[in-house]
Amino acid sequence: MPTLWLVNFRPLPGIVVLRRAAGILAVLAATVLGSEPAAAYSVIHSHMAGPGFPSNAVVADTSGNLYGTTYGGGASNGGTVFTIRTDGTGFSVLHSFTGGAHDGWYPRDSLILDASGNLYGTTYSGGSSNLGTVFKIKTDGTDFSVLHSFAGGAGDGWNPEASLILDASGNLYGTTYFGGASNRGTVFTIKTDGSGFSVLHLFAGGAGDGSNPEASVILDASGTLYGTTRYGGVSDRGTVFTIKTDGSGFSVLHSFAGGPGDGQYPWASLILDASGNLYGTTYSGGASNTGTVFRIKTDGSGFSVLHSFSGGAADGQNPEASLVLDASGNLYGTTPFGGSSGSGTVFRTKTDGSGFSVLRSFAGGAADGRNPRASLILDASGNLYGTTAFGGSFDSGTVFTIKTDGAGSTLLHSFGGDAGDGSQPYASLILDASGNLFGTTAYGGAWDRGTVFTMKTDGTGLSVLHSFAGGAGDGQTPVASLILDASGNLYGTTHFGGASNDGTVFTIKTDGTGFAVLHLFAGGPGNGRHPASSLILDSSGNLYGTTFHGGASDAGAVFTMKTDGTGFSVLRSLPGGPAEGQYPEASLTLDSSGNLYGTTDHGGSSNLGTVFTMRTDGTGFRVLHSFVGGSGDGQACDSLILDDSGSLYGTTGGDGTSDLGTVFTIKTDGTGFSVLHSFAGGAGDGETPYASLILDASGNLYGTTYGGGASSRGTVFTIKTDGTGFSLLHSFAGGASDGRSPYAPLILDASGNLYGTTYGGGTADLGTEFTLPSLCAMGAPTGEPAARCGAGTLVLSASGAGAGQDYKWYDMPLGGTLLQTGGASFTTPPMSTTTTYHVSVYDTTTLCESGRMAVTATVNPIPAAPTAGSEPTVCQGESIHLTATDVPGATYSWTGPDGFVSALQNPVITNAQPAASGTYSVTVTADGCESAPGTTTTAVTADAQAPTVTAPTDVVVFQSLCCATFGGADPTTSPALAAFLSGATATDDCVAAATALAPQAGGFDVTGTTCFEVGTTTVTFRFSDAAGNVGTDTADVTVRMYGDLNIDATVDPADMVVLQSYFNSAATPEVPPFGAPEAMADPVSCLAP
Repeated sequence: MPTLWLVNFRPLPGIVVLRRAAGILAVLAATVLGSEPAAAYSVIHSHMAGPGFPSNAVVADTSGNLYGTTYGGGASNGGTVFTIRTDGTGFSVLHSFTGGAHDGWYPRDSLILDASGNLYGTTYSGGSSNLGTVFKIKTDGTDFSVLHSFAGGAGDGWNPEASLILDASGNLYGTTYFGGASNRGTVFTIKTDGSGFSVLHLFAGGAGDGSNPEASVILDASGTLYGTTRYGGVSDRGTVFTIKTDGSGFSVLHSFAGGPGDGQYPWASLILDASGNLYGTTYSGGASNTGTVFRIKTDGSGFSVLHSFSGGAADGQNPEASLVLDASGNLYGTTPFGGSSGSGTVFRTKTDGSGFSVLRSFAGGAADGRNPRASLILDASGNLYGTTAFGGSFDSGTVFTIKTDGAGSTLLHSFGGDAGDGSQPYASLILDASGNLFGTTAYGGAWDRGTVFTMKTDGTGLSVLHSFAGGAGDGQTPVASLILDASGNLYGTTHFGGASNDGTVFTIKTDGTGFAVLHLFAGGPGNGRHPASSLILDSSGNLYGTTFHGGASDAGAVFTMKTDGTGFSVLRSLPGGPAEGQYPEASLTLDSSGNLYGTTDHGGSSNLGTVFTMRTDGTGFRVLHSFVGGSGDGQACDSLILDDSGSLYGTTGGDGTSDLGTVFTIKTDGTGFSVLHSFAGGAGDGETPYASLILDASGNLYGTTYGGGASSRGTVFTIKTDGTGFSLLHSFAGGASDGRSPYAPLILDASGNLYGTTYGGGTADLGTEFTLPSLCAMGAPTGEPAARCGAGTLVLSASGAGAGQDYKWYDMPLGGTLLQTGGASFTTPPMSTTTTYHVSVYDTTTLCESGRMAVTATVNPIPAAPTAGSEPTVCQGESIHLTATDVPGATYSWTGPDGFVSALQNPVITNAQPAASGTYSVTVTADGCESAPGTTTTAVTADAQAPTVTAPTDVVVFQSLCCATFGGADPTTSPALAAFLSGATATDDCVAAATALAPQAGGFDVTGTTCFEVGTTTVTFRFSDAAGNVGTDTADVTVRMYGDLNIDATVDPADMVVLQSYFNSAATPEVPPFGAPEAMADPVSCLAP
């Protein structure tokens, strides 16, 4: 786990939740409905993280015993050393780390074992400086001792993340992630008895050196060490290095560059074969940027990528652990991701890169581990042993075994933790209008990299909304509080994570959906890194925040960005020095005029921090105050709050009369600086406040101190804005039933209940959420909203005041203008837009006042009159089409002649009669407000004129069937006749298309079987209009008999005899001189034989 960038190990504050700042959309606790005053102090939740999470390899002795460490769990949840048999029996905790000067805390890597039965390892923190240790313990758990406590600084390392190695002379070698003059890490050596500690190399980063080694070194037979660094090198993406055991001969063998042909960010140590080849893994890089297996000679030549991980069901991704090598030239390793369930793999590949295969895909659940993050070990029988960070019965990690061919996978042990909760909340809570609390924890969750959580104000309904995973696509270690916009979106920052591990800005919905990283910090002049504070949000959707590092001088920056992640820019790079601050660790405050106010931990005339102001566009930067320390001033200030009179209030973690911190005030123009209280510690006072203040409506400030109080575990205090009335509301005692060491500010609900978090204490000493009543705890009133149509006044009302209580009406949720004192009803001034007013209850004797409840006076606009339309005239029997312009969400109401009404937007009147003539009116109603009418006029005219019919041209068709005496044709057998009968057209003075009636011949309707006998027939074509008027026109159809079939120069009935014989005799059809007529029926019905 990377360390937090904290000046003097000062914890990181949260956001100022209550502030006077028009337009800021952070949810104010004062808007919560229906809450009641808390009866007394109570812990509403204790964070739990179970004993487990092994992220390190195990080591085996010759008797079949495995030894390992867990990052969490144990008596103090500081991690453990454990043992277990290779068959899964005999599990036992050998040591529980407790921290402090004589013990370590949080072991990050595996153990090593000497021939005398001594185990050696490192812890990330603990020891006399709480910067990590080298420790020793017997395999039976006795004789635990700290061999070295890291002190940091120029001459020592701090925060070791890697295991040790041991040479034949009893010298241990290891690395630290930080420390040294450049704070980029070290290589060190120490004797097994703790003597002879020496730093062999101080990493400085840059093109010619590595930075931040996360893995152990290895040793060859000639006394040369080889290792990796996570960063540094030409591309700052990690290195492979070598150095002699006496510290000479340091050289970078390879600088990782990333991309398809190289890896980047090696997390794991190397292994060495008998031919002088080094093998290792990188977390990312390669063809899919999901990690590689690589090989390189010990002289730096011959670098090659043996395998690029691609993830998915058939491959792993993002290896974090070193490899093991068997006698047949097979490499074995693990990946925490990828595989068929995406939960990690065990893989095998040849030393030349061939033969890659996934031996095991982890699935998680009670019967399987998931996310292996440590290397494997191999016994003489071909059994691999390893650990998974999660999975098993409690999802807290497992020990497993598997054969080198992938067979025989067995879960040996499930660690008994619980990753469903976060731990160690640094930041304050926020509260929405439904009584839901939201917060972050710096650690815990599925990956022990922090969480976003929610719970009810009574402690029920705890849910982890997001577990941070770190890496390129997620943040880790959120140390600042959240903010909430009006649409239910939470926004926050993480101190680490992202592609450069420099922190992120993220968003997530209050139901846990929609998580997205909005910005990845990367340092440099145009970017910040390591944000330690919460964000603020203005009414235009702009976020503002600070980063502890980054900017042009890497001394911190003020930045802005949109809520969708666009528009990121650094408003100010803080260079430090006497005229300017550096290292801003606290959130900003925004006033209604667009001025930002903030603080820095360092810089200013005495390099003890500053109070500064600037505009939201980055202009107008000015230092309002430089802290100088001493009894009359503080140093290292937290976030500020602003009252309605233009006074800022804050705390400092040091100096004042007892050098234990102060409460101070200063005007927004930099005048009027004054220390309101100097903390003195002891049972009756707090000490070292690390959090900002909050202010209630009665002028009482509330805050927390990290130490002091009856048990020296921290306090909740109150003080008036003029410095009077200081008192302790609670002294934390720690233990299972109380919190300890609060880092974050409080929040205040509408009933006067305070809510807060503690970094430690509670059941597992992993922090708590608590509540207690403020000085003026009283129930907030209930407001009754009102609405009207159009501009005017409204009467709002409130209820809930008790005996000796009355109401106050305001225009703002905090500060603002007092509009009316007394009275449960309030008449608004004339309004043209919806306005929210705020009502509180106050005690007429003590003048204590509740939080303000929002009461909305809604002005619904009167919709504009719709534009109505219709046909100006229609003929009797036609349809009238009424239309009205679209008004989204509105209802329509039509009225008109002859009793017409309709609720449709566009009604149609069919078969219109003259009585429908006249003016039609339509109104729209939206939000209960009706528009003026829109009108349209239509005239319905009587139709006395028949359609004008145009018959088709006379037509001649050939006989097509036997009918009547000599044959004829009908529409069914004669296409030409059918076309003639349908060829008439008509126009009408009213209707666009008159209706065609059946044509008539001889006074009868023509059908499909009507026979038109040989000769000429007159056809009457008819069309009707809507009024029943019928128009006609005529045309002739002539049917010709077939030709002179008997060739007697006359077409006569005798020809039909020949035609008949054509069909009924032996005459051959289609043989001249006969030609068969089209569709000719049997002519027997035409003539007798």
